[in-house]
Amino acid sequence: MVFFIEFLKTAGLWDAFVKDCPLTWESHNAPGKADVLGTILLSVLAGHRRYAHMTALRFDGGESAIAGDEQGL
Repeated sequence: MVFFIEFLKTAGLWDAFVKDCPLTWESHNAPGKADVLGTILLSVLAGHRRYAHMTALRFDGGESAIAGDEQGL
């Protein structure tokens, strides 16, 4: 997963995907678009089939690497 994440970031595909995604929130407490998309992407890559399984990624460092916080890796 880490290599795929690095590929997306190096090729500029991740930033383009986040920029072109039509998601919008109006709450000031809403998570960032990159956080939501990163969680979904990692969940799919990990083979999760249900929304409830996404909580397994809660403490995974890969999501923070996608979002731009290099502390996760």
